[in-house]
Amino acid sequence: MTILSDHQIALVRSSYDRILPVAEETGDLFFSRLFEIAPYVRPLFHGDIHLQGRKVMEMLTFIVISADDLEQLTPRLHRLGKEHREHGVISGHYDIFASALLWTLERMLGREFTDDVRNAWVALYVEVTAPMKKGAAGEPKAA
Repeated sequence: MTILSDHQIALVRSSYDRILPVAEETGDLFFSRLFEIAPYVRPLFHGDIHLQGRKVMEMLTFIVISADDLEQLTPRLHRLGKEHREHGVISGHYDIFASALLWTLERMLGREFTDDVRNAWVALYVEVTAPMKKGAAGEPKAA
């Protein structure tokens, strides 16, 4: 796992702090965008989509808090990838999810969503999804 720079971590955390007070709205907006760009993924999500939005925001909160020690998350992310595969998530869905997430962050942050902030979120997303993809592929936890 590549470690994010202190600057990237600071950008992710400060931008996330701005949307945390409106986490529910952010989660709802994320799923609205996700289903707009990829309506075929809707059947992957069961139950109350508002609750799903809360779960996504809770996971993001945990990831942002742990951004300076992502390696500690590897086992959990590996398992999460395996669970997602069991629910029908395929490799290409990760790119769609990223697109919806970045779009949502841009809408919620407005002008504060600078290129540097976007790049920091992309770096974080790549780091977090790498062990998830390994788990989904059935690869061992340790590289």
